[in-house]
Formats: sequence, C-alpha cells, structure tokens
Amino acid sequence: MRMYKTYSTIWQSRKNQKNKTVNFLKMHGLGNNFVILNHINENKEYNYRDLSLLMTNPVYGVSADGLVIILKSDIADAKMRIFNTDGSEAQMCGNAIRCVAKFLYESNHIDKPTMQIETMSGIKNISLQIKEHVVQSISVDMGYASFSPEDIGLSISSDFIYQHISIDEGTIFNGTAVSMGNPHLVILTDNVEDYDFTNNGQKWEHHPLFKYKVNTEFVKLLSKTSIRMRVYERGVGETMACGTGACASVAALTKTGHLPIDTPITVKLNGGELTILCKQDYKIIMTGPATYICKGQFIM
Repeated sequence: MRMYKTYSTIWQSRKNQKNKTVNFLKMHGLGNNFVILNHINENKEYNYRDLSLLMTNPVYGVSADGLVIILKSDIADAKMRIFNTDGSEAQMCGNAIRCVAKFLYESNHIDKPTMQIETMSGIKNISLQIKEHVVQSISVDMGYASFSPEDIGLSISSDFIYQHISIDEGTIFNGTAVSMGNPHLVILTDNVEDYDFTNNGQKWEHHPLFKYKVNTEFVKLLSKTSIRMRVYERGVGETMACGTGACASVAALTKTGHLPIDTPITVKLNGGELTILCKQDYKIIMTGPATYICKGQFIM
C-alpha cells in the first residue's frame, strides 16, 4: 500500500502550477510505472516536486510510482530526474532509465544504439538491443556497488554486511547494506512471499541505521543463478520492480558468497524478470525491458 499526501497538499500543489497543461507519456519497466515528461527542449519552468504529488496520485492524477523528467544535459546525451510519490527526489532508478532510453531512441531524439544519460548518481552508459528500430531490451551500466558507510549513509562508521537486524522485538533477519547511488538494505530470508510490507514497510524505510531512509529488499535464493525479490521503495511503498534494488540484491549476495561472481543472475520480481551481472570489481550491468502504456495531457 502506497502512502499519498492529503488532498489539501495536492490542492495546494495544483494551485502552485498556475493552470498549466503538461504533455506526458506513461511507461513501465516490469510493472514499475512512471509518468514521463519529455522536457529535453522545454523552456518553461515547472515545480517538479508539486507535479509529482499531483500526477502520480491515483485519485487526482494519472497514478504512477514516480514522475520522470527528461532534460537536456551538458555532459551526456540527456539528463534524467525522478521524483517519488511523496515529492522527494530520487538519485537513480533502474527501471525508469530503461524507459527513458527506449523513448529517446524510438522517438529519434538519439539515433544510435548506445547512449549516456546523466542522473543524480552519475552518468549511466546504456546499450540497446534493437530489431527493426524497436528496442527489445536495454542494458545499463549501473556503476559500482558500494558497501561504504559514507556512500550508503549509515549511522555507524563500519560496514554492515550480513549482520543481524530487526524493526521491533520480533524476528531478527540477516541484512546487508549497499549503495547503488541510492541506499539499500538487502535481507536474505525464505519468508519473501508472505512478508507483510503493508504494516512493516515504513518501519524498514525509517530504520535508525540509515540517515536518509532506505530501500528494503527481501530476497530468497532459488538457485546459484536465480533469486526471488520483493522491494519496499523509500518515498513510494512496495512496487512491482526496482532496478537498483535488483542490482543491490545481487551485489549483496555476491559479497556474502551466496551468489557467484561474474555470472548472469535472474532476478524474479513481482512484475517480471531482470538479468543482473556483478563483475569482479562490483560493477553492475542490468538488462531488462521497457514498455509503453499511454500518452496524454494533464490539465491543472
């Protein structure tokens, strides 16, 4: 269950936008769905935080897991910003960047099978698998997984790798903290399908171990090359898929010896499957699809 802002907050956000009309595209990566604004040639000014509150809302807006904006970049082919349903800005989203890459190529904004997209967590290198000008899948160089307390934003000075962690006096889990440009807590457990994220998700998100909140992944080993994962994303709630979460999960389980290094791993999410490759130096390559849903105009 996602937590949305109150009607008064949404109404104030609508007033702040001054009756603008916004063209949008809606896409999803394995069910992780986004309202996308192509502002690569846009000169108008927008309050994207307020727009995210408006447009992602399921009652007063379009309904989505996040608002993605495509902008011009001075250092890459394009720039991506992403805002959560609570108005907070995320550093990076693997499912969103695949959607952006597919749109940029198929709309002829970028006419080549490789591209660079600027994000808050750095420039991401992308390779497209194309058939007759249609993008079949997208591989993203997600950069390096980091276990550094500073990169993750831990409230302790040491790393946190396969250590006991809990949210109350109840069950104790084994968790690993890792950064993929945003903070993740990867919990290895057999209790994936039945775990109650509705009541417990926000407790993990606000765990005192993490200074800036955290994305939480519950992961079960299926084989040496396959895992099952559910995710509770900070500022959003449980989603159908999370690209950075899948990368973090494979990196964490590789670090702890549960998965082999430099081997493609199938990550089974609620919305489908991603293939994640964790190299010897913990550089992560993510491969998966992106799909169009609809396009339209949002009138405020």
